[in-house]
Amino acid sequence: MLKIVPLLVALPVSLVGVPADARINSYGEQVSANATITINLPCNDEWRQTMQSPASTEDKIREWSRLKAKCGISGLYEYRLGMLYALAGWYDKARTVAQSGLALGTPYEKELLSVISNADMGLGDLDSSLLGYEALIKKYPEYYDGYARVGAVKLVQHKFEESIQYLNEAAKRQRALDD
Repeated sequence: MLKIVPLLVALPVSLVGVPADARINSYGEQVSANATITINLPCNDEWRQTMQSPASTEDKIREWSRLKAKCGISGLYEYRLGMLYALAGWYDKARTVAQSGLALGTPYEKELLSVISNADMGLGDLDSSLLGYEALIKKYPEYYDGYARVGAVKLVQHKFEESIQYLNEAAKRQRALDD
C-alpha cells in the first residue's frame, strides 16, 4: 500500500490588500530592504504571540480558537486556523474552516483556497489537490504558492520533470516579489 506523506513546500505568508510588490512575513509585517512596517491586520498581535509560543501545535490551535469572538469572521482568522489545523495533521478541520472563510467573501480567497488544497493533499487526495492548485494558478497567476504546491504534488506523483518546472516557476515568481 502506498502511503502518502504530506509535503509542506511553503506556507503562504503574503496577504491580499497589500501592494503587489510588498513582502509580508507570517506576523503581518511588510518587509522591505530598508525597513519593516507593521500593517494593521486583525488580531496581528495575538497571532504573533500564538506563533512565537513554544506550545505544541494543538495548544496553539486551542489558543487561537479562543480568539474567534474577537478575531473571527475575517477570512484571515480562518486562514490562520486552517494553517494550524493542517500543521497538526487535522486536514478535515483545515478544509472545513477554510471553506467557512471562503463563504465570508473576504479578500483572503487565494490563501483559503490554498489551505483547502493543502488539506486535500494531506488527506492523500492528490487529484483534488492538484485541481485546486491549478485553479489557484489560473485565478492568481502571480501567486507563487500555487506553483510551488503543484510542484510538490508532481513530486509526490514521481513526475520529476514537471515538478522541477513548477518549482522553478514558483522560485521565479517569488524572486520577482523580492525585487
